[in-house]
This record gives sequence, structure tokens and C-alpha cells, in this order.
Amino acid sequence: MVDEEWYDTALSLREIPDSDWKDWRVPGRLRDKLKAKLEHQCQRPMLSGLVLRVGKVAYGSCQEISHLLSHGKSTLLIGEPGTGKTTALRELTRLMSNSYKKLVVVVDTTCELGGFGTLPHEAIGNVMRIKVQKREDLHREMVRAIQNYSPHVIVIDEIGSAEVEAARSTRILTVVAGIVFWTFTDA
Repeated sequence: MVDEEWYDTALSLREIPDSDWKDWRVPGRLRDKLKAKLEHQCQRPMLSGLVLRVGKVAYGSCQEISHLLSHGKSTLLIGEPGTGKTTALRELTRLMSNSYKKLVVVVDTTCELGGFGTLPHEAIGNVMRIKVQKREDLHREMVRAIQNYSPHVIVIDEIGSAEVEAARSTRILTVVAGIVFWTFTDA
């Protein structure tokens, strides 16, 4: 279960001490950008809501299934929201890039998997990350990544049917992906 604290105004968010931001492991650059936005909001209130999600690191959490990766098996993580699929994908990505020395490309639509900013999140290892601005562009960016970078492994969170078809078009590619349970059952 995620610990949650609620703040009901931009002013209350602005008053969060730096020590709390540090405890929550919010990257400094992101904290500074948020604080600047909040300062602006306090002067001209327009903020109707703010959701802040910070990716977790779970080193060693995928040891029991790591043997699948060493043999190049594609892996699909299926579960309800909040069950740790994205966290597990981060760890599997790190294992493939750092431990198994695979060329890994992360195609990321939400920045939850690869992190905020220009550099990939440290938890995913030494990978190439492609940030996708719109969900509908994910398939096209995945195909471009396969054609331009020839990765051994491609990692996608919230994979859809178009991405599955693109992955089937190549036999040398290992796909590691996550999907929400009811999306999978409705497909």
C-alpha cells in the first residue's frame, strides 16, 4: 500500500519542507520545477489538481524470474493497477541491460518507467529510452526503435495490440511489457 498525504491547496503543497521531498525521493530538479509552479499558482490560483508519482526502485525483486531473461524469453506482466508491474519492469530492464549485457530500448509514454528528465532513471540501468508524447504514437515509435537501433530487448509499459503485432514482425526481439489485467481480458 502506498502511503498518501493529502494537501488541499497550492499553498499547503508549497509549504512541504525539503526534508519531506528528500524522504519521498523526489529528484531535486523535479522538486524545484514543482515548487516554482506552485509559487506561480499561489499568485494566480488556477490549479485544480496535482498527482505526483515517483518511481520506486526494487533491486533484487525479480530474481525468481530472471532466468527467463537470460534465455531471451519475452515476458508479459499482467496485474491490476498498483500491483507493482511498472516497478518490476524497471528491475527487469536493469537486469537485462546491466547483468545480461543486452542492448535495451525503453519506449516510454508516461515517464513512469524511464523517469523524469533527459536521463533515464538510474533504476533501469544502461539503456536507450525513447519518450513518446502521445499514447497513439507508441506503435510507430516502437517500430522506429526496432529499425534504427536493432535492440535485443524492447521494454514497454501498458502494451497494446498494435505493439504486440509490431513485436511479432521480428523474431530476434525480446519484449518485456506490462498490461492492466482488465485490458488483457477485454482484448
